[in-house]
Formats: sequence, C-alpha cells, structure tokens
Amino acid sequence: MKAIRPYTQIFDDIDGQKILKKLEVCGMVCYPSDHKIKDDSAEEFVSNHIRDGHEDILDHASITVKFVVDRKTAHKISNHPIIMDPTSEELSFIIPHGLKFGSPHWKLWKEYRKKCEIQYKKNIEDGMNPNLVAFATFPEDLCVEAVKTATIREWRNFFVEMVPNADPQMKDTYCSLLDNLKTMIPVVFDNIIFDRFEEDAEEHQCNSAAAGTEKSVVYSQNKTR
Repeated sequence: MKAIRPYTQIFDDIDGQKILKKLEVCGMVCYPSDHKIKDDSAEEFVSNHIRDGHEDILDHASITVKFVVDRKTAHKISNHPIIMDPTSEELSFIIPHGLKFGSPHWKLWKEYRKKCEIQYKKNIEDGMNPNLVAFATFPEDLCVEAVKTATIREWRNFFVEMVPNADPQMKDTYCSLLDNLKTMIPVVFDNIIFDRFEEDAEEHQCNSAAAGTEKSVVYSQNKTR
C-alpha cells in the first residue's frame, strides 16, 4: 500500500487575462453602461462587479480540477469519485491528519490497510468489480479521484462552503488550490481569504518521507509548479 497526502490538479490551460476580457465583454451585454473596453480595463470592470455583488458575469468562464483525496471528502466534491489506480499492485491511502510516522497508531493504521488490500486482491481475482469491491472493503481514507468542473462563481461558493468546515489537512489542500487560482486569474478570487493550517515542520518531514510523496501540491496541466 502507498500512503500519500491529498492534492489537486488543474486540467485547464488557464490564461487569466483572456478570461477577464471574456468576462468583461459578457458583462457589458448583461450590464450596459458608459464603460469603455480598453486593453487594460477588464480587471477593474470585473473587480467592481464582484464588489457590487453582480457575480453572475462569472458564470461565463469555467475551470476543471481533479482532486486526489479520501473517500469522505470526494463524495462532497463529486457524485462520481473513482478509485485511484484500482488495478495497480499497491492501492493508495490518504494519511490522516495528526497521524505521526513511526508511532504505534501509524503501525496499526498501515497493518489494517494492508490486510484490507490482501482481501481486496482476492476478491478481484474472483472476478469482482474493482471499484465496487474497494468501496465495500476499505475505510474512508482510501485514496480516490474526483473531477469537478464549475464556473468561477461556483468555485467561489465552493471555497466559501468547503474550507471553513474542512479538517486541517484538507483546508491546506483547498487553500493551495485557491492560491494557485489567484495566481492564474487576477481579481476573481482575491477577496476570499482563509488562515492556512501549517503542519509542524518536523512531523511533516517524517510523514512525507514515509509516504514517498510531497505535501499537498497544486499542479498545472504541464506539471509545473
């Protein structure tokens, strides 16, 4: 079995300035005014409409994101999560927040999931469906993938609804995604701000080494950071 941390991947090749310009053009149809479209006018136009609560113009642009998270979180994001690499030699599990590498709880956690993995493989050999067997066999920290496509307005609502109630690890994952989107698209997410959870550095170093993976990271389509 593999122990990893949750992360997200943005599928779209995002050009923030093009998105803002599109929102400006669409907004001019919805809200006719004396506003004059210029090369550098889109950012102010969109910012003013968000400030005034006219967020419907944000429905004219969408973003697709893949979440690699535990089962419980995935069902809050999408109605159709799937097991990550269900036919691979090793299944992946999300390391629970606060579980320390090398502790008695860590050893018990890994031991139980290895037993589940053995039973899972036996069921697969008997011809059972990998996804159905996995959901029936494994606990909620089984690693699954969920894809969400939403408009910018829906993503704004997503962060407002999901982040405050998330556990510290998922809060950090959501905030990493939010920070990445803020970098890609100016203005539209700037007024959504949360306090980040920062894991103890020593604990994180141990857990990351044990998991063989980096801390929750947001990847662009071409895998650059």
